[in-house]
Amino acid sequence: MIAKDLISYEISSIPTDQSVNRALELMEDCKCSHVAVVDNDVYQGIVSEEQMLDIENPEAKIGSLKLQMIKPCVKSDAHIYQVIGAVNEFSVSCIPVLDDENNFAGVISLQNLAKNFAQITNVNDPGGILILEVKNKDYSLAQAAQIVESDNAKILSSYIYSNGSSDTLDLVLKINKKDLSTIMSAFDRYDYIIRDSYHESKFEQDMQGRYDQFMNYLNM
Repeated sequence: MIAKDLISYEISSIPTDQSVNRALELMEDCKCSHVAVVDNDVYQGIVSEEQMLDIENPEAKIGSLKLQMIKPCVKSDAHIYQVIGAVNEFSVSCIPVLDDENNFAGVISLQNLAKNFAQITNVNDPGGILILEVKNKDYSLAQAAQIVESDNAKILSSYIYSNGSSDTLDLVLKINKKDLSTIMSAFDRYDYIIRDSYHESKFEQDMQGRYDQFMNYLNM
């Protein structure tokens, strides 16, 4: 899934000849705290709600203001993980997308990004989650998949992250099986440390609840 497929076409950019008040209206309509500024399809940067509220004259044109605009953006062929990285790096509520010729193509909202990320990580699919602690030198996704598949199950998605240790990491597996007890026993036989597990009922109540709360927060 790449950036051009994630563009939120219901969100408008603002031309430099529009007013501060119009920028604030767009942010309110789009439920974003930032808006992209363009001049004849040339991306100029983004302005924040905080910046706009600090302007004394709400009818002032964006282009007439001496604003310190940051210019976060991703190319249209950027992978969704790169998009997430850019949003995290700049702490913005939307990220502009540029085409191959560096023309403004649109923006990706946090809401749209969250919905699509939920799809590729199979958040809403039934199953369970295992969090395994593994040594860096022993990490093998192929072995983990073999253990899961030996129980007639499949890994729907996986990712790793540092748990604060220099020589171990956490491997998170989303598995398409309701009861993970036999799979957990198999991992135990292979000397994996099971840091946590979420069977379907616990997963749905916890992860889906957190996801719904996150989406509600974005739509406030």
